[in-house]
Amino acid sequence: MIRRFVRYYKPHMRLFTADLLCALVLSFCDLVYPRITRTMINDLIPNRLLDELLLFAAALLGIYLLKMCLNYFIQYYGHLVGVRMQADMRRDVFDHLQKLPFSYFDNHKTGTIMSRITNDLMDITELAHHGPEDLLTSCVTIIGALVVLFKIQWRLAIVVALTIPLFLGVIMTMRRSMGRASVVPSG
Repeated sequence: MIRRFVRYYKPHMRLFTADLLCALVLSFCDLVYPRITRTMINDLIPNRLLDELLLFAAALLGIYLLKMCLNYFIQYYGHLVGVRMQADMRRDVFDHLQKLPFSYFDNHKTGTIMSRITNDLMDITELAHHGPEDLLTSCVTIIGALVVLFKIQWRLAIVVALTIPLFLGVIMTMRRSMGRASVVPSG
């Protein structure tokens, strides 16, 4: 099923890759921002290095403007990828519906079928373009934060790194129990 799903990315791979690249750069910007601010507060302001402070402030402004452009690209073109994938999926679902026997439509309400297709495809395409981008951003942020933390205080970084698998276990357990709770009994 995943192989069938991945094929919907292929016609839009260039735009999807650009979207992921923007998300990656945005993640790195989020990691650099606090380091620059820390340098400004701990070194430049106490030592009254106004020229360097203005240079670092300009760098922060540049990073902020870059983040703004990247967020625009991700929001606009990421959704464009999702909408195009949704159109491809709708076409394939419609082709499949055309091949079903009339008895299927005698046993299932057309409105229910259309509502289900519309809502499910909307959810799938939201996941299709936000899922990989969010996963990439989260992984880069967690790994990058751990690297920075290791440079600052390695003992604390080890404690934080050891809690990550614990949190993942709790999240997976909660996800399974929420999945069981949300299943609607048929009949």
